[in-house]
Amino acid sequence: MDTTISVVNIAAMLFLGLFCVFGPILLFFLLRKRFNLKFVPLLTGAAVFLLFALFLEQTMHSVLLSPDSSTYRSLIANPVLFMIYAGFSAGIFEESGRFIAFKLIRKKYTGLSTVLSYGIGHGGFEAMMVVGLNFLVYAAISIANNTGNLSLFAGAQSDIILSAISEITVPTILLAGFERLLTMVIHISLSMLVWRSIERPEYIYLFPCAIFLHAFIDFAPALFQVGVITNLFFLYGFLIFCTLICAGIIYRIIVTEKKYTPPDF
Repeated sequence: MDTTISVVNIAAMLFLGLFCVFGPILLFFLLRKRFNLKFVPLLTGAAVFLLFALFLEQTMHSVLLSPDSSTYRSLIANPVLFMIYAGFSAGIFEESGRFIAFKLIRKKYTGLSTVLSYGIGHGGFEAMMVVGLNFLVYAAISIANNTGNLSLFAGAQSDIILSAISEITVPTILLAGFERLLTMVIHISLSMLVWRSIERPEYIYLFPCAIFLHAFIDFAPALFQVGVITNLFFLYGFLIFCTLICAGIIYRIIVTEKKYTPPDF
């Protein structure tokens, strides 16, 4: 394929890839001493995303969203149904994973330090797997293409990927990085809601609230995926709005936590 990827685009892809792979790790170590962050909740968050989002949820999608299935045809034909399916599948799987994880580790790990560690692990691993590694591969394919070594990658498939890479612009890359920052805030907020539902039984309703909030946040991206929403400004404006709500949740819980002494388990 006779396409040359600009050096600026390659540099931007490398930066985003490295930022998403190493950024969460750097964030953890920067905040570790100040907030007494722990490694076990961090790794637990990463493991939950791997198991519940990348394995269990994607396994369900592979069955229900198979191009030959009637479910797939029905969802694609009805954007509202697709929005509900995409939003609640992510919400149910990931928030259930958080709930189970906090139940399992709460005897040894509790408090805001645990929630913050878990949120960084969950959101950080998502950034690594969904964005970071992909953009590093894109950069590698681009460099191989520009140096005449595209044959190092899988034949025809690399041409398809290169065609898609050639349409990626620097602003798009920067937006993807900005989205990861917002998503990290969202994951920490959702972690706080689920943690509070376990820490204080009278707030058990916060667990389903976390599922609904997660689903609501994913509604706009789902509609963008099926072409109902085409305006990026609207999409990112909606994401910023949701992030502000989540930041308010974080602030509220931190303030109330200072007035509350958790029970011994």
